[in-house]
Amino acid sequence: MPETKANALPPQLREQFDKAKQAFNRNNLDYAVTLLENVLRQKPSCYEAREALRASQVKRHGGKKGFLKKMLGTASGSSTLAKAQIALRTNPVEALAACESILSSDPNSVLAHKTLAQAAMACEFPRTAVLSLEIAYRSLPLDKDTALRLSEALIATGNTPRAEDILKKSAAEHRNDPEVLQALKDATAKRTLGEGGYEKITESAGSFRDILKDEEEAVRLEDQDKQVKSESSIQRLAEEYKRKLANDPEDLKLVHQLADLYRKAGDFQQALSLFEQLAASDQGANLDLHQVITELKLEQFDADIAQLDPASDTYEAEYQEILRCKEAFEFENCMALASRFPTDLSLRLKLGQHFLKQGKLTKAIKEFQRAQGNAHIKTHAQRLLAECFSRRSMLDLAERTLKSAIKEKAMFDDEKKELLYDLGIVLEKSAKGGEAIEQFKLIFEVDIDFKDVAERVDRYYSNPWGAATLLGRWNAVTSLSLWLWETRKNDGDFL
Repeated sequence: MPETKANALPPQLREQFDKAKQAFNRNNLDYAVTLLENVLRQKPSCYEAREALRASQVKRHGGKKGFLKKMLGTASGSSTLAKAQIALRTNPVEALAACESILSSDPNSVLAHKTLAQAAMACEFPRTAVLSLEIAYRSLPLDKDTALRLSEALIATGNTPRAEDILKKSAAEHRNDPEVLQALKDATAKRTLGEGGYEKITESAGSFRDILKDEEEAVRLEDQDKQVKSESSIQRLAEEYKRKLANDPEDLKLVHQLADLYRKAGDFQQALSLFEQLAASDQGANLDLHQVITELKLEQFDADIAQLDPASDTYEAEYQEILRCKEAFEFENCMALASRFPTDLSLRLKLGQHFLKQGKLTKAIKEFQRAQGNAHIKTHAQRLLAECFSRRSMLDLAERTLKSAIKEKAMFDDEKKELLYDLGIVLEKSAKGGEAIEQFKLIFEVDIDFKDVAERVDRYYSNPWGAATLLGRWNAVTSLSLWLWETRKNDGDFL
């Protein structure tokens, strides 16, 4: 259902909406919230009522909560949030109402805002999703998931430039993250499409070339816009870029465009040659270019695998040999880049992952400890560091490291679930079963589908010697003992 305006409300609800606005202006915020919640229960699609409710909640709240509470929301709202997340799958409108009840007491709850946004997108209410995700983004500007969701909702509302800006910032924080880069690429294409007049095609009888100045420009732009370019279009664009480069060989932007063109066409040798030319132009000081060169070489390995004949008797041997060469290249290349760019801690993290994969735990520990200096990857580095400690049977160190990482995770996202799960496993290995199950229960409360936590929690409660059952048995034994004592006392046995 599409989002609607207040003037589309039925007369009775419109009257309540107007009264809520008056109550807001008079600072009677409790009344305003009550009225607006009622309006939205009956007409969840009314965006103006949602916007007015959010303003009333924030104004009434007055920004009194501390940082931790702002991130996690109130403890009393956790059960309501769990219900909302369950309702997402079957009744997103119900999830919207549940989230609003949380936000009425804690309008800064990031978890409630993100859950509400999921429900809003399921209901096809993108403006409602943006309203909540903008608040979540202000609290967590570096969170990739929030940035991706907000950009998706913004594009759905037609605000592609804002989405592109957010994704550019996210790409700067999460360098070479394929999900962020693809989202940015899609947003840029969407904006270009709108600016170039492409969207007019669907609104009028005009043709693609009516928007352009001349036939030659039409062919050139059509070639650039194709996701899968034909050999002829690649050749046309390549010749055009080469002509321009002949006139201005120092135009590195053109070199980059031509390199990208060859890369998309699968011509790895030509693309590599040009990207290496770009890397050499700044004496190899640009890490991003080295990362692109690395990706190209890895893509070449993948292309070599794709060309193998699965029906061949030598397929498996050839496949394994290419994989071995690919892994060796990745490790050696990472070592070289870490040496060239010693202050880039994301490279230390990658190098540590290679050492961990090879079972070289001492070297991996050293790299993960260094990587913790980058705040953006610190938690990931701590989790891997704890894995190293656990593999070396240093369970107390693994436990301390995971607890430290969890303490710094304000938001209950997938990364925090992984940390809690890992801590549960470490505690189990340390014969601390009671503490271990508490970690799994924390995850179970918000995400029953995460890994095997449901199975673990169910097994705990169904175990005849589980804590809950033992407590019940202890109470029963105590009651029986007291009854026997009273009976024997009354019979004169204790006189």
